[in-house]
Amino acid sequence: MTERIAQEFKDLARIALRKARALPQGPERNELRQIALALKTLAENQAWLAGQRRGR
Repeated sequence: MTERIAQEFKDLARIALRKARALPQGPERNELRQIALALKTLAENQAWLAGQRRGR
């Protein structure tokens, strides 16, 4: 189950990064890039993922 949650976070990170790349340089692009990085980091943190519950 944690693998599925991790994959969803990775997918969201990819989507955010694609949207950021489509924007011109500026604060909105930077914010999306930071969100993508945070989602990727969460997807790689197995200890954090183990504590998550799906479907609350």
